[in-house]
Amino acid sequence: MELFAPQIKSSFYNYTLRLHRHHEDLFVKLVDAMMCGAPIARQIWTEIDSGLRAHMDTEERHILPEFARVDLEEARALLADHAKIREQLLECGVAVDLHEIEVPLSLVELVRHHAVREEKLMERWSAQLLVRDSVAPTGH
Repeated sequence: MELFAPQIKSSFYNYTLRLHRHHEDLFVKLVDAMMCGAPIARQIWTEIDSGLRAHMDTEERHILPEFARVDLEEARALLADHAKIREQLLECGVAVDLHEIEVPLSLVELVRHHAVREEKLMERWSAQLLVRDSVAPTGH
């Protein structure tokens, strides 16, 4: 029997959604700034770079080890995505300095694809955890 809780959202899942929307907003600001040649592009880029790296580090340290117990193949795929994103972050930093918009745009697409995949997986996983925890014996 598969447990399913379609209306239940964990605080972790909601946090993930908010963080992904924040990254998306920053990418829009970066592309706009680069298209206008605005000097603020470097500052926006620094926020994106440090934010994405911190987000991936946190997931890899605290979330993915637990998720791997449920779906090892998907956890490995998410880690592979992180490796690709880190490569693109290095290239993108140089591209921002050179005002080359194509590299940031390819990073945006990579991060969007990863975020959608992660959200679907984490939604399913967090719903399973909530249902599991709600039916777990209390020990009384």
